[in-house]
Parts: sequence; C-alpha cells; structure tokens
Amino acid sequence: MTSPVWPRSGLPKILTGDELNRLYSVYDQTKPTDIRNYAILRSLKDLGLRCSEVAGLTLDDINWPQGTMRIKNTKSHSERLLPLPAMTGQALEAYLLKVRPVTEERILFVRFKNQTGFPMGVSQIRQTVRKAATKAGLENFTGTHMLRHTTAKELINNGTSLKTIADILGHESIETTSIYTKVDIVQLQEVAGIWPEVIK
Repeated sequence: MTSPVWPRSGLPKILTGDELNRLYSVYDQTKPTDIRNYAILRSLKDLGLRCSEVAGLTLDDINWPQGTMRIKNTKSHSERLLPLPAMTGQALEAYLLKVRPVTEERILFVRFKNQTGFPMGVSQIRQTVRKAATKAGLENFTGTHMLRHTTAKELINNGTSLKTIADILGHESIETTSIYTKVDIVQLQEVAGIWPEVIK
C-alpha cells in the first residue's frame, strides 16, 4: 500500500513581517528603477495579484477618485474590482508622476532601458521581485506567489471571510482559498516551546 496523496496538502509558503520589511527596504526611492519596481511589489503584495495580472494593468484601470483598481487579465477570464490601499496608491503615484517615461503606451508598467516605454512582460515583472529578494537576503524566497500567499494569510488572520478572500484573489472556488486556513505545525511548536511534563 502507498501513502495517500491529499490534494493541496502542503502549507503555502509565506513571508514573515520581518522578511517583508527587509524586502521593502531594498528599494531606493531616489532611483527611478527602484521607484517603479517598488510600485510593482506593492501591487503584487497589497492586492494579492498574479504577475500576469500586474503586467496587464493599464492606466485606465486605476480609478483615483473612487480609490479602486480594475483587474482584467485574470486566470478565470473575469474582471474584478479591488479597493486601492493607500500605500499602493502612493507607490503608484510616485512612479507615474516622477519616473514613468513619456510614452503613448497605456500599459501601466513600462521598460526604462531596452525599448524604453514599451510594456514590461510577465518574466520582467517577476525578475524585479526576485532580484530584490536576493538583495534582501531572503534565502527561502521561492517566487512572487509567496507575496500572494502572504496576502491571503494576513486576510485570514484578520478575520476576513473565505468568500471575500476568494473574490480578492480571483479564485473560482472557495476550496482553493481554504488552503490558507491550515494550521502551521512548525509555528505552533515554536509558540508552545517544551511541552510540560505530566504531574503525577
């Protein structure tokens, strides 16, 4: 007999608060490229977006008066409207007003060097975060999906319902979202410490 393989049995890997702060701190807000890349990171982390969704964002997707972001290039091919957090909005504002090249391109994030003003691709979006994670010394960083997992876990910890989280992340099924409710045994062991001996 073989051991059963349970679907979605693994715990999603997330970043701790300290790791997130280390990641944020590597962006130099005096450098144009870092200002853009920081806005990319905030879009991934604060909104729980996929790389493909960030790459597909346009200038027209941001509704500044209402404070919302429209996500169109989704895995499920359905649009969703998300509230734009203040920190994300500030990062996007700095990028748009200070460093975005003059271009007729409506895609939000564009290249600075080769083919200046042309849209950034998914691999380029992903690479900016990987470089930052390496610079921050995040040895366990496995990819941008960790930012999405971290967002989901934070929402769970704040008491947000699974249905709302599924809507934010663009999950078609709540079953996909439910993986974030699993107990992390390693973290529990760190909290519990040495189990007290039984008093006889």
